[in-house]
Amino acid sequence: MIKAVLIDFGHTLVKQHTDEGKLLKRGIMDLAEYLKLKGYRLTPNELEHVENELRCEANRFREKTLIEIKAVDRIAALLNRFGIPAGPDEALVWESSRLIYKPLVEDMMLFQDSLNFLRTLKKDGYKLALVSNAASDQAIREALNRLGIARFFDAIIISSQVGLRKPSSAVFMKALKALNVKPGEAVFIGDSMKDDIAGAKKISMKTILLSRRSARVKPNVSDAVVTTLADVVPILNNWKKPKAARKG
Repeated sequence: MIKAVLIDFGHTLVKQHTDEGKLLKRGIMDLAEYLKLKGYRLTPNELEHVENELRCEANRFREKTLIEIKAVDRIAALLNRFGIPAGPDEALVWESSRLIYKPLVEDMMLFQDSLNFLRTLKKDGYKLALVSNAASDQAIREALNRLGIARFFDAIIISSQVGLRKPSSAVFMKALKALNVKPGEAVFIGDSMKDDIAGAKKISMKTILLSRRSARVKPNVSDAVVTTLADVVPILNNWKKPKAARKG
């Protein structure tokens, strides 16, 4: 019996209204102003060049290893490059990280079907976990609070806290443990075949791929494919039934 639903964040529940590159550039400009107030005169161009270099290095590393590089570690390295002595646990680094991600957080918006979907799942008694690949758990939690959906989740699992990224089994297992359910009692919903569906399938979870553009996806190893979150509820209701009474 399905007792819990694990849900991806970006491109599943939320989307960016503005191009991410423009938002990061805005964050770098805010960081330059903040550092100026702290007595460090660096141009936005200088900061942007090194930040982009470090971000690309982190992306290549985590793609190869599935080890998450925390945003605060990357920002500490950024400041160190310019001779600013700061470690990942220091207030200067945390505030710098917050400023870089702030434009992205403020630009995030829910898909039209997300809020009603979460309300329905809670009303139907499912345990819910958000499971997201993100370098900044601070940014994700701020976004959840700003959008008013943090209250729906019984657990929030973010790769920067786990230290590993989806599709690592450890990320999914941590969410299941937090909800106190077995893999066979949970469904994972996400938009990435590689990170979400294949990862959840590795530990024998049921999966639903959200493909907002088309339900025709190849290759497809998911148990179901939907184009809207509204289509998920009938599938879950069907899976609740005894096998003999199920459709499909």
